Amino acid sequence: KSKKASKRNDEVEERFAGSGIKEPSDEQEKKRQKQRKTRRRKRMARIDQRNVCQQLGSPREMPREA
Repeated sequence: KSKKASKRNDEVEERFAGSGIKEPSDEQEKKRQKQRKTRRRKRMARIDQRNVCQQLGSPREMPREA
């Protein structure tokens, strides 16, 4: 009985692996989330840098904004 069950399990897993539904999409989602995080962090850093430059009134950074 257990042999039959395990065999059926293998078949199901193989079918999923063949169609490539479950696991790859999960990986892609992880990658996407990571990219989103890094992108947000970079954007926030850039905005912070700009704010600091505006507060200081740095002559080197101001012309780039205008």
